[in-house]
Amino acid sequence: MKGKKMSRRSIEVAVIAVFVLALATAAMAADDPFTGTWKRNMEKSARRSGNPPKSITDKFDLQGNVLKRVQNIVGADGTARQNDLTSVLDGKDHPITDNANLDSYQANRIDSNTIVIVLKKGGNKVRTDRLVVSKDRKTMTITRNDKNDQGQDTIYLSIYEKQ
Repeated sequence: MKGKKMSRRSIEVAVIAVFVLALATAAMAADDPFTGTWKRNMEKSARRSGNPPKSITDKFDLQGNVLKRVQNIVGADGTARQNDLTSVLDGKDHPITDNANLDSYQANRIDSNTIVIVLKKGGNKVRTDRLVVSKDRKTMTITRNDKNDQGQDTIYLSIYEKQ
């Protein structure tokens, strides 16, 4: 009988340990500066030619070294669309299969508040996005380096505010 009690006690301890570990993992992910909902400040952000969207809201979720981004855009005409993007932050090339202009990306976590994503076509860099969360965690700046329609190097700044 004593052996069964020890076994039952061991199971209880193991279940509690797994529960505490799960809570700690969730708390660390929630504590990550990127995790959460971010709304683009359209007034402070750079605009490309044409009609800018009415709004852009991004939800970031970081699980280990996988960053998931769900982007909701309301176009100038009021049409809504959603983009689901996943980046593995390991510095290795990963394929992109749903974009004729891009075929791979490489993402790196530079420090706790900085992520750099390089988008490529045929092994050549096409665009670089640098995501930086401010120290107070209230603002995220995305700096995009790419080329405009005339092939000239351009830099666009997008300013997001934590919701």
